[in-house]
Amino acid sequence: MLALFALFLVSQVVLNEVMANPSGRETGTGAPGRRNEFVEIFNNTSETVNLTGWKLGDDERISPLIPFPDSSILELYPNVVLELRLPPEGYAVVLDRDYLDVGNGSYPQPYELPPGTVVLSVEGSSIGDGLANDDPLFLLDEVDDTVDEYPAGFNPPDGVSMERRLPELDEWLLSRNGCTPGARNSVSVRYDAALILDGLAVSPNFPQPFDEITLSFNLVNFGIYEIGDVRICSKFAERTRCLPSEVIAPNETTSLQIDIGAFDEGTVEGQLFLTAESDEIPSNDTIYISFSVGISELILNEILYSGTSEWIELYNRSGRMINVEGVSVRDRSGKRSEGCPDFGLEGHGFLVLTGDSTFCTSNPTINCLYLKDFPVLNNSSEDVVIMNSVGIPIDSVSYSSGWGGRDGRSLERITDQVPGWDRYNWTESTSPSGSTPGTKNSVSVSSETPRSGELFGFSSRIISSSDGIAVLNYQLPNVPATVKIMVFNEIGQQAMPTFVKNVSTPTGQIFLDVRSLKRGLYILLFEAVDYDGAVLSQKKTFSVR
Repeated sequence: MLALFALFLVSQVVLNEVMANPSGRETGTGAPGRRNEFVEIFNNTSETVNLTGWKLGDDERISPLIPFPDSSILELYPNVVLELRLPPEGYAVVLDRDYLDVGNGSYPQPYELPPGTVVLSVEGSSIGDGLANDDPLFLLDEVDDTVDEYPAGFNPPDGVSMERRLPELDEWLLSRNGCTPGARNSVSVRYDAALILDGLAVSPNFPQPFDEITLSFNLVNFGIYEIGDVRICSKFAERTRCLPSEVIAPNETTSLQIDIGAFDEGTVEGQLFLTAESDEIPSNDTIYISFSVGISELILNEILYSGTSEWIELYNRSGRMINVEGVSVRDRSGKRSEGCPDFGLEGHGFLVLTGDSTFCTSNPTINCLYLKDFPVLNNSSEDVVIMNSVGIPIDSVSYSSGWGGRDGRSLERITDQVPGWDRYNWTESTSPSGSTPGTKNSVSVSSETPRSGELFGFSSRIISSSDGIAVLNYQLPNVPATVKIMVFNEIGQQAMPTFVKNVSTPTGQIFLDVRSLKRGLYILLFEAVDYDGAVLSQKKTFSVR
């Protein structure tokens, strides 16, 4: 009986939302961290409640509620109500008396107050002794009985309020929308199935043409009640695929996978979406997804890990502008930088990303963006991954100091026709300055196309014995195919082990490590076996000097 009586009391007029940590500084004249504090009261009854004589405060100071004292607030919110009568299922927002002050100019009047919101304040200079995460709050009626209490101990981030889950429950959660003064709490939705970015992944990480691709993702029920008949579908390249219906319990997160098929090389764009008849919040029912098949249009092109300033360079290998907004950098430990701002990178353009803002200011002629939380690039070895705005990897490289790049010299990508994770596609910069930020790499090779009817061509027929890497540009009439490469000396003896590689694109580049060869003239036999078993072959000579 006592428990039922307590539930009845809690379900009447309740403290419903508390913003104790507004965005901005907490101290100083006009600091927004103080003047933008608020407390929301909700009337969970079918009767109008007169709040005359009611009080609000913490364990240091309790003050009477009053209508907001500055009527000029009606110029900002013309349809709010400045009185102590709280209608049935109505909201009252208790603001600091200084809410209308511009203060230091940051975060002025940041909230949207819906029409009909009752706007109040308190007698005195602040709500309680100033809202703090370690202070409880008390709501007292006209005879000083405690009507409701907000517990201490929450630690919300800047600009995020604590919201009550339901008027009938003493359960408080971080607002999903930042805050909702004068409106239904974001955590109080009855039925809300949602797709979230956390857990979104493409498998394989860097899909190639003809790979069957799987999306992994999380489905969440943010609602208070179980929601059934949730159907998840994907739509890519005009192909729609759906999973069987799901039933999701309150607060439950379900990890799911959906097969979306195989795609040609290039950028693939599409969406995941859900349908549920009872779902109340459609805005979180769709995730728009973009990923690359084959080598991405936006690639890692240069890395400086041992310099005074650490940075990476991106290259747009396409002929169109790419907006890099949301692109971030992740290291082996999982540390991830903030996303890039809205920035259009022109076709065949370069962009440097760094955690050192002085590098950008010292190089004003190049495209350069400073990113907070840019990972520290270890000198011994590191994984560098660039992620798109929804957290899907775009390109990656796992380097070690044995590749070069020590003593302030950068690692440069040799060609954009071979994946970034290929060890032989990276070498130390040969530039006199030690690096080439914002310009063409000093070690880059041209991607010469073989002549008509040929299977392959060399970027150079003369290969330095110190470099020891032959770059072959191939073009095949049918893919997928298995490529076999054999190298013979002048008297017809095989000079190195047979190289075998499965390829799925009709054109591309192959790196062949010939460092075991002595100086001299060699014959290279290139064979391609397609999916029907047809064999094509071609021979060419090259020399090692």
